[in-house]
Amino acid sequence: MKKLIVFLFIICALLLVGCNNSSAGETLTDLPEQTELEVLDPSRFNIFFGDSYQCRIIVSDKADDVEKAIYNKIRDKLRSLTGKSVAMDTDFLAYNDAGENRKEPAILIGYTNYDESKQVYDELRCGESRVKMVGNKLVIAFSSEADANAAYVQFNQLLKGVSKTNVSIDTDVDVKKISDKNLNAIPTYRAGKATVEKCGNDTHMIYADDSSLDEFEAYRNKLEAEGFAKRSERTVEGNVFCTYVQDKNYIYMYYKPSDNSARVILGPIDSLADEDQSADTGIVCDPSLTIIGQSSGNDIGQGYVFLLPDGRFIVQDGGNRNKDRADNIYKSMLEIAPDPENIVIAAWFMSHPHIDHQQAIEEFLSNHKDDENLTIESFVLNYAPSVMYSYKRPDGYRETSGENVNNLFSLIKRCAPDAKIIKAHTGQMIKYGEDAYVEILYTPEDYLPAELFDYVNSTSLVIRVTVSDTAVLLLADTTHASGRIMEQTFGNYLRSDMVQLAHHGKAPSNSSLYELVKAEVLLWPTNYAGAKGSLEQYSSVINTALSYANDLYISDTAVTTLPLPYETVNNKDSEVEKIK
Repeated sequence: MKKLIVFLFIICALLLVGCNNSSAGETLTDLPEQTELEVLDPSRFNIFFGDSYQCRIIVSDKADDVEKAIYNKIRDKLRSLTGKSVAMDTDFLAYNDAGENRKEPAILIGYTNYDESKQVYDELRCGESRVKMVGNKLVIAFSSEADANAAYVQFNQLLKGVSKTNVSIDTDVDVKKISDKNLNAIPTYRAGKATVEKCGNDTHMIYADDSSLDEFEAYRNKLEAEGFAKRSERTVEGNVFCTYVQDKNYIYMYYKPSDNSARVILGPIDSLADEDQSADTGIVCDPSLTIIGQSSGNDIGQGYVFLLPDGRFIVQDGGNRNKDRADNIYKSMLEIAPDPENIVIAAWFMSHPHIDHQQAIEEFLSNHKDDENLTIESFVLNYAPSVMYSYKRPDGYRETSGENVNNLFSLIKRCAPDAKIIKAHTGQMIKYGEDAYVEILYTPEDYLPAELFDYVNSTSLVIRVTVSDTAVLLLADTTHASGRIMEQTFGNYLRSDMVQLAHHGKAPSNSSLYELVKAEVLLWPTNYAGAKGSLEQYSSVINTALSYANDLYISDTAVTTLPLPYETVNNKDSEVEKIK
């Protein structure tokens, strides 16, 4: 017990001595460690500090849905980090109205009218996203919806490790991600609402609906500065069409003043049409147009065959899958070919993948894949990706034309492997010898990026074949929508000698279209019974087309060959009587 008391006494004495020594010689390093308060770091780009945002977040006053969606994602991310919401600011104030505000730190989302945005977008390429600090602005730039999402991921990664009260990033940030190496071969288009669409046949299209001709020309200059060589250029009714090539790629681009739109199409050079496809065949013959008759009275398919002055053929569509129908195409060529043992199809133009236009082509290829007397030099089309042709329409009809697209390309590869598959573009003119050429007046690319595939007929390729000064406008299944686009684009330039009545006479586009065309010959791909029903239902449009015509040719079951140049025979009245 005594030992315990002595031990406690010694401990107390030592504690008293320690206390006296501490108060006499205490230093800061002897104090317990304390957490340092976070301070605003002027060497970093501060987004949020303490209890408030230190920069603005800005999108264009004309921001599209993609830009707004990325803003919403960034806003939600910052709110989840800080617990504070941030309001959207736009760039609508002019410099002289808000010069001081423009000097403040900001996150610029998409293409704004700030100089910092312009600087980054001038460097941006297609198929790419970029997050870059320019001065005291963090620019988040992208060329498509996919790239916009990639830019958001990049922004997210910059925020790793930040605290709730101090959200900041390095001031030397410059990160980018390439989503498409093919697209990355070209710069993005300057316009703020430029979008990128897949167009089939390994092509992509940049579409800008708010572009000036100056911006279009500036982009052309940029291409040339990067080594793209101009192959062709033409202007029609103020529309500018031009082609550039480099290595394995081509760029076809056109500007429409009617709606201030620009389109830049990138594709593999082996699918680009040569503007001059003349051939020295050593043959001189009388050209003609053959209307391929239907295989039966209830078949309303479409097919036309042109014999060119050099003895080759141009074919447009074909009709339904039927051996007789396909045979009609072949027999018509055999009967009029200068050399029946050497039939050459210079180009087979295909409008769209509906069975009453395409399936006779499939039958023809299957039947003649081993024919040594037949050569098909090229197929010319503008089909979208097959997945875009398969959907359920609002009226309940299920569209399955995507299968037809796949079938066709498979058959061409198997049955005509040496034929070139050409991607047609609006505004192209392709020459096929003396006094024979084809103009492309409408493709699905004119409709993009609207909801194109709500009706496959709106994708119909429209061509005008001119042989021996006779211009034949083939509308295929042109709709009201695609017809309006052609009217606005070309106006009176659509004037033609012959016109094919659109969609077999069923909802045959617009009266105003035929008023511009003013054709003296009307070609009607249907039978007489079908013509009667269509005339009763769509009398206004059809009668407008008939009012300009002297001659009328209803295909029905006959195969009719018309010499070119064509001279009218004034048969309209007698043909109309057959309809009634």
